[in-house]
Amino acid sequence: MLMTNIAGNGRADLIHTDKFTGNGRVWYNMGEQPESERTRLSGSIFEWAESGVLYNGWTRGPNQQFASLQGQGRADLIKINPRTGHVSSQAARSSGVESARSITDVL
Repeated sequence: MLMTNIAGNGRADLIHTDKFTGNGRVWYNMGEQPESERTRLSGSIFEWAESGVLYNGWTRGPNQQFASLQGQGRADLIKINPRTGHVSSQAARSSGVESARSITDVL
């Protein structure tokens, strides 16, 4: 489970990365809820909205990371080839990721 800003709203959202496929299932952080709402949330002070798989993995989960590379405040998917050190990324969109691009010779 990773926490990073996906929605671009400054809050840490959750990404569960499948260890075999690398697919990233996302839960958006809806913010802290008032105490009167917490019983509905099973005692949590935060509400989480599941949005399903927003990141289609390229490789096993441990070979992927998330960071904002474009400066748009949303997490981009980063693939690291452990054999070669080659790094590639998919830029984030509001509804998932755009096409892949390569980041050569980063490592």
